[in-house]
Amino acid sequence: SSDVCSSDLSKRLMSDVPLGCFLSGGLDSAVVVDIAQNNSSERLPLYCAGTPFKKYNEFRYAAEVAQRLDSSVDEITISPETFMGDWRRLIQLKGLPVSTPNETSIYRLAKALSSQCKVALTGEASDEIFGGYVGPHFGIHDYLRAPHSDSPDNLQHPLYWKMMQRYGRSFFYNEVDHFFLSSSWMPMAQKSALFSDDAWNSLEEDDEVFTFYEDFFERYAHLSVFDRRMHLHAEVNL
Repeated sequence: SSDVCSSDLSKRLMSDVPLGCFLSGGLDSAVVVDIAQNNSSERLPLYCAGTPFKKYNEFRYAAEVAQRLDSSVDEITISPETFMGDWRRLIQLKGLPVSTPNETSIYRLAKALSSQCKVALTGEASDEIFGGYVGPHFGIHDYLRAPHSDSPDNLQHPLYWKMMQRYGRSFFYNEVDHFFLSSSWMPMAQKSALFSDDAWNSLEEDDEVFTFYEDFFERYAHLSVFDRRMHLHAEVNL
């Protein structure tokens, strides 16, 4: 019933400290903010991160959402200089490589939000649940349409140049091969160059990593390629 639903939402908004929201301007965070605001008696502080470059910020869309809620949004601008500084700082703090570039955005958002609030609602993880990323959706579409062998005939494939632009080659040997091409931050040749020959060989190159993903996809061989990738996001990424 609507009463139960409203009660559940109210529980999600309970906090001993002030609560705010990250608002990217995208669908996921907009839905979260809209529901939260409509079930809160107070105006929730909203924060959006973006760059000085119009192509890489969603300030306009976040402002439209905030306006519909009769609210406003604080815009946190991330410059190339602050991005690199935060990147290094996060690596130092974590003692680990940064997993994705948007960690720097979230760090800046959290830092700004903490001046007013200590709890944040976000749209994080919605893309993993609903298949919103390029990898599990359009990337799988590429995999299904592309050749699965290195054949001279690939030159005649209608997607040849598109695949070359996106992946650096026009074919995939198998699903694991496609996953690494679409998900790795650096080519294998660059990665191996970071190690001495002795270290790289003693690690058996990346055999352990490839084996993990081969076993993973084999475990879900009865599912569609798309569903296998969705399982991967849920069980590994999240």
